[in-house]
Amino acid sequence: MPDKTVDKDEKYWQDIFNTVNFDYLPVEYLNSLLVKFKDGRNWEIDLRSKEQERKSNDKILQDFFQQYNKEIVHIDFRVDLKKVKNDVSKRTKRFLKFNK
Repeated sequence: MPDKTVDKDEKYWQDIFNTVNFDYLPVEYLNSLLVKFKDGRNWEIDLRSKEQERKSNDKILQDFFQQYNKEIVHIDFRVDLKKVKNDVSKRTKRFLKFNK
């Protein structure tokens, strides 16, 4: 018999993510980018790496966007939802603990 709590948990988080409007997203929450260019090319940029390497990802992305800005049609940001969920849960618990 399937575990119903998993379905409820996934639905709960999906509802949260559907209502969030991201104006800023830290690079550490990104797994990859799918980039579509005007000429039909599609690139996938993998950002999953060791923590040391992640620190340079923001510079790499900044340079990439500066170089290809006029050629890009669409960017699909692939977010590490597990990391976001863990961080949101931790911060919420901490907030509730210290603001009783």
